Amino acid sequence: MWAVEGALSGRFTINADGDQVVFSKGNLQATTTDLGENWAWGFAENQWSYVGKAAANNAITYSGTATENGTVDLFGWSTGATYYGIKNSTYASEFAGSFKDWGEVIGEGWYTLSKDEWLYLVNTRTGDKASTVAETADVRFVKATIHEVAGVILFPDGGTFAASEFTTIASLNEATAAYDVTTCTDAQWTDLETKGCVFLPAAGDRSATNVYAVGNYGYYYSSTNYGVGTAYYLKFTSTSLDKGWSDRYYGCSVRLVIQAALVPTAIDQVTNDQSPMTNKVIYDGRLYILRAGKVYTADGQEVR
Repeated sequence: MWAVEGALSGRFTINADGDQVVFSKGNLQATTTDLGENWAWGFAENQWSYVGKAAANNAITYSGTATENGTVDLFGWSTGATYYGIKNSTYASEFAGSFKDWGEVIGEGWYTLSKDEWLYLVNTRTGDKASTVAETADVRFVKATIHEVAGVILFPDGGTFAASEFTTIASLNEATAAYDVTTCTDAQWTDLETKGCVFLPAAGDRSATNVYAVGNYGYYYSSTNYGVGTAYYLKFTSTSLDKGWSDRYYGCSVRLVIQAALVPTAIDQVTNDQSPMTNKVIYDGRLYILRAGKVYTADGQEVR
């Protein structure tokens, strides 16, 4: 296979060792058609999609079933006893135990970022280079609104970024920026997504069957426990972006990643093609010539 199903193209460094990950195409979801007797796991159709107050986020029962069929995307912290957080209990003891990674429900290689990996990604790594500010500036994230949904855009490692790719833009890497300062058209977002950008929607959180702060707060669980009965997440609001923690029974969003080494790049993929035909491909804004399994720049220099 040339690609990993459900994986986006952008690569993000998550630690000082230089390890990179690729994000899933949307937030994690679980859907039931038999009132929670069985759950089908997958990713949201789009990066900006979330369930919010619709069923079955507000229909989960104490036993992990549902009073109404639908899709869940706000999960309590996952342990072996909670069926990956599908449970509306508000007792910390119900979520005791070691973390059980949500990635297991999707397949080999998928996993949940730790608290330190989330923080390195948004605060430390070398992101895109901004052509709108000093050349040495690294663009890691921007608070934004796309498809009329508030959230955070994460910029992948490498490449360049220009203000012309947005309708309005300001406050790069600024945790206190408001969501509505940075906007883009649907077509502009499609181009940004093609370049590897990730969007985390502000999908709110859940306590028991009550869903709060939809469109205002984003809570993305990490794999790191804070203490007995509590766990860390990446939290963002219209005025902040930082780590946070809460009781594990709170339902939060989950965005899975996979090691970048397991996801071939476009260049890796076409290099596997030994066809004698000559083809052209645009990758990260550059033109490459592909022939007989070799890759050349537009001026004929061999890349691999």
